[in-house]
Amino acid sequence: MRRAIGLKTALKAAPVVLAFALMLFVSWRRWADLIVDYGREVYVPWQLSHGSLLYRDIASFYGPLSNYWNSLLFRVFGESILSIQLFNILLIALLAYIIYRFFESEDEPLAPTVISIAFIVLFALGKHFNLGSYNYVAPYSHELVHGVSLAFAAIYFFKLFIKEQKPVRAFLTGLFTGLVLLAKMEIALALIMAVCAGFAILLFKKERRGPEKAFKPFGLFIAGAALPVIAFIGYFSVYMGVAGAVRSVFSSWTVVAGTGIASSRFYMAVTGMDNLAVNIKGMITAASWYLLLLVPLLINYLLRKSPLAVRYGGIAAFIVTGALLGYFAGAIPWDLLFWPLPVFAAAIAVYSGVRLLFAMEDESARSLSLFVFSVFSCLMLLKILFVTRVYGYGFVLAMPATLLVFYTLLSWIPARLKRSWASSGIFRYSVLAALMVMLCVYSIKSYRLYKMQDYAVGKGGDTLVAAGFSGGKGVEILLEQIEKVMAPEDDFIMLPEGTLVNYLSRRKNPVKYTSFLPSDMTIYGEGTILAAIREAPPDFIILISRDTIEYGAHYMGQDYGHEIFSFITEEYADVVRIGNMGFLEKSVSMSQPLGIVIMKRR
Repeated sequence: MRRAIGLKTALKAAPVVLAFALMLFVSWRRWADLIVDYGREVYVPWQLSHGSLLYRDIASFYGPLSNYWNSLLFRVFGESILSIQLFNILLIALLAYIIYRFFESEDEPLAPTVISIAFIVLFALGKHFNLGSYNYVAPYSHELVHGVSLAFAAIYFFKLFIKEQKPVRAFLTGLFTGLVLLAKMEIALALIMAVCAGFAILLFKKERRGPEKAFKPFGLFIAGAALPVIAFIGYFSVYMGVAGAVRSVFSSWTVVAGTGIASSRFYMAVTGMDNLAVNIKGMITAASWYLLLLVPLLINYLLRKSPLAVRYGGIAAFIVTGALLGYFAGAIPWDLLFWPLPVFAAAIAVYSGVRLLFAMEDESARSLSLFVFSVFSCLMLLKILFVTRVYGYGFVLAMPATLLVFYTLLSWIPARLKRSWASSGIFRYSVLAALMVMLCVYSIKSYRLYKMQDYAVGKGGDTLVAAGFSGGKGVEILLEQIEKVMAPEDDFIMLPEGTLVNYLSRRKNPVKYTSFLPSDMTIYGEGTILAAIREAPPDFIILISRDTIEYGAHYMGQDYGHEIFSFITEEYADVVRIGNMGFLEKSVSMSQPLGIVIMKRR
């Protein structure tokens, strides 16, 4: 019996493993953007592994967990980007396993398989455009990936706690929640509110059994959450005092509250608040595509009493739906189908919560954990509320809601249809076919985009494969020029960003700031950043043609950072110019080769 169960489980998991292997093969070492964001993700851990202290020596407005974890990987396995990336691949596998186990259902055995594949293809290893590092192997922010992975672990242990009522499960739920607090603020807020909502329902249901039994698990949850936070505050207190440690550990919270960054043009565009009426209209239009689900639903209802339809209807629906959607795949706006996710996730959360509160649903592990997960999914979407996509920030923020909606369509709705109509095969397999076509479309898109990257930069474990025209070749030439014009002890800073070059050349940035984007000017202040540069002037400064139009300003020195740029032109002289220099006069586009200026201190 055990052998049969093990074989059955292996067969169900095999498609997930195959999809994971294929996506890894196609994307191998093509995950990172050489210029945008990713440099910070390796430079900071590298510096921490050499004795620097986060917040004091290196500015950061994220939690400390991810940078210190990655620095530990450097210490244990050596200085290699591949060390971090291999751990992240392992993390994807663990997260896929948690997702599979969380969504396991007797109602639809295929649901966890499809949902796990969707996680891998759409989010973990998918590529939706050429700019940025929006995947789980080389993310633009490890805090996001670590945070969402730990949040899934917390919700999974909450489910186990409900099922087994073991106090250690409540403590572990809190422990993982505390670790999320040390990673990313928005994920921590979403998780805390979701788990607290779950505990509130448990307390409401169990209040008749005595307050001690009701509040003890919640107390263990709080204790578990406090433990890692206290540990990090204690560590930083040794170097900067308790007050400084608290400010540093929770710096991301104070940045949002005290700098006005949340109301900047960039973040208004991210949430969709910059063009609210148009985005709401787009959300409604995108939601109308889901009316097509009424077709298989109606057919399922009309043929619910037909023995032939009950037996063969699902197979026929799968073939017909798959063929039709496959034929018209190029005409379907797949990206827009994720736009109404906030509405669907909120509806699921409200419905499941009402059923739990008013005793229409028991507080079983499945029903209560799905309610917690649905609340978490809703809150994760707040940052991209009116422009929800699977790409950009959506590679993490839209992931839980997407999986929730897929589960609802594949398992939850069909299970209720089967209880009401005794048959749900036509609807169930129509949805399954639609999702499989969607995953094929996104797999092909990712394959084409990854294959455009064919230029290797770096050596050994630091090898990264990028598009040669837009950055790979320019970065390689830059690394060669650095070795030619700089002495072994020379240091430099990259403006407005590009600390990956510091790491690849193993040369320190003497300034505590790792990027000089418009957002950094808002958070820290241009005067503060300039003072830091004056205090520890680098031997060289390297300017690159990084167009920051997403922030509402194109190029540093032309549209922002005027004081810093003026200081540079006075104190530094050109040594080498590479590529297109139009960015110095705002006459270059992002499609042109990388422009680079190496400047030496006079």
